[in-house]
Amino acid sequence: ALFNGGAHSCTVTNTSDCGSTASGLTGLLGDNFNSGRDFALFLSDNDTGQDVGSLQYYDDTGLVIKENEWWTFAASDTYSSSGSNSHLPISWLLYRDVSSVPEPATLALLGLGLLGLGFSRRKRLQ
Repeated sequence: ALFNGGAHSCTVTNTSDCGSTASGLTGLLGDNFNSGRDFALFLSDNDTGQDVGSLQYYDDTGLVIKENEWWTFAASDTYSSSGSNSHLPISWLLYRDVSSVPEPATLALLGLGLLGLGFSRRKRLQ
């Protein structure tokens, strides 16, 4: 479970309703209490940069609209709305700090260089 909440998730790409209705999103969005964290937003593994956009949930249709590229929307605790036809926009900024990983060829060249230094030092000592 994410952040002590449900393990439900819905991946939204471009504009999608995740194949759910408002009642179908109950397990995803929570139990209608006004406490706790409402949403957890995560970048998809396909995205290595930064995303800015908005999520809009229309209570009367259950339509979830996402205005950007790849990301995953998951419930972390609770969700509530006001009125039967409420429109709940959520703005978000997500980024992933990507650290570079050395390539195997680079490591091999470094290893060969160190090996060469070791052999040259050994020859000098003999």
